[in-house]
Amino acid sequence: MARIASVVLSWISEWRRWRRWKAGQGSESSARTQPVDVLEERELVMGLDFGTAYTKVVVGDAVEAKQFAIAFTRTGAEPASYLPTCLYIDRAGKMGLSDMPSHSTSCLRDLKNRLVDSPDGSHVFAAASGNSVTALEVCTGYLALVIREAKRHFAALRADVYQGLRLVWQLNLGIPTAHDTADEELEATYRVLAMASWRVAMKSELVSVGNVRSTLAAVQHGSGEREDDGGLSAEDIEVIPEVVASAVGYSRSDVREDGLHLLIDVGALTVDMATFRLKAADEDLDSDAPDEDVDDKYAILESKLLYLGAESWRDEQVGKITGDSLTARRARALMGQFGIEDAVLRKLAHQGLNVEAAATVSISYRNQCCEWILRLLERTLRSRDPGAHYTLEPIRVVVVGGGSTLEPYRIAIRHARLSERVTNEWQPVELETPSSLVLEDGAAYARLAVAHGLGYRRDVIGRIHMKREIADISLVERDDDVRDRFVGPEQV
Repeated sequence: MARIASVVLSWISEWRRWRRWKAGQGSESSARTQPVDVLEERELVMGLDFGTAYTKVVVGDAVEAKQFAIAFTRTGAEPASYLPTCLYIDRAGKMGLSDMPSHSTSCLRDLKNRLVDSPDGSHVFAAASGNSVTALEVCTGYLALVIREAKRHFAALRADVYQGLRLVWQLNLGIPTAHDTADEELEATYRVLAMASWRVAMKSELVSVGNVRSTLAAVQHGSGEREDDGGLSAEDIEVIPEVVASAVGYSRSDVREDGLHLLIDVGALTVDMATFRLKAADEDLDSDAPDEDVDDKYAILESKLLYLGAESWRDEQVGKITGDSLTARRARALMGQFGIEDAVLRKLAHQGLNVEAAATVSISYRNQCCEWILRLLERTLRSRDPGAHYTLEPIRVVVVGGGSTLEPYRIAIRHARLSERVTNEWQPVELETPSSLVLEDGAAYARLAVAHGLGYRRDVIGRIHMKREIADISLVERDDDVRDRFVGPEQV
């Protein structure tokens, strides 16, 4: 199937190249008198996983059937395929991905959560020198810097391959699934964010508050063309649910199975969970939709976002152990010093630290995650896909994210699986790094699953049915005592 998709994409690329050449000929006389130099095109997809604590980027090349994870370089650190989601702004309004010691700077964090909590992007950050910037402006500046850095690194990595080619880019930006019922306002904001970020990144000037604001205004008013500023058109941008993106690698693997799935993504600050149904194109989810041009169909049934991520858990543990109110940086330093995890807490008791209090943090996180997993499944089986309940269809469980191997989350999943509240069989899915994904730093695939899925073209990923598009299924209540409905011989 992947080989067929590659051939089809090559045909599409040739057709688009001919269309652009045809449109650029101008009048018949100019076409006769001026030569037209048409470069061979290569279509690339930048998949951008904008995370609450870290951001990952994967670039997909359909012709080579490869996806390349970008390894970002940071001062004093080894290259890594994830970048902290924080933005520095100095007094002059200049934006950067690292501290700028020559000026007084503000380091803004929690960018994604502030944008999601105010879908119109109006949340205000207080920056250096009393300047105020909105969540949409901050996120646009941050992603512009990420895009610029990712393209720079990718160009250096693949210079010999793409020499003499005209690169045609597309951008896929992941969006939290738990918010897809918010009257589509967040999706519209994410589209503006993607387009504005790309345009700012393509400009030669420094990324600044003023530059970001003017670009956002142009995008929101529909001005600016692809040809004159390197920006993307609307058809080049896709906003894709993160739950679908994280399942793309699985859906194209040998362990893929159609049917009901539970996906749990344990991030640094949040835990995203969702149920969805995966079907091949020839198994109709939508009888009105043509099947011949898509490989898979995803029906998102239910979702939940919890602020119970791995870094939050560890920071709270450190705070309990030391009895201090710690900054995140200090907490992480102590975390590295003590190597804090449930399995080693008992080793810290001889140091006089409050180990018992720290253990309560793990218990609380474990219990909350377990309870919400069960609630999610109960609602799915009761109102979203009750047929799976009555047929006892197995639930395939996919766990991704950088914190997915940590103890409280593993125990939470195990306790939910053993609970009698859900009687369907659980089938854990073991994910392996796809052979098509090229890694520079040996990062675990669980951490890159979303970005990897976003590195595919939207039409290759398949058809996505959002949660808001699928109505609840109301079951007819039955009377348990049906004896009154029958007539006995003595009543005839």
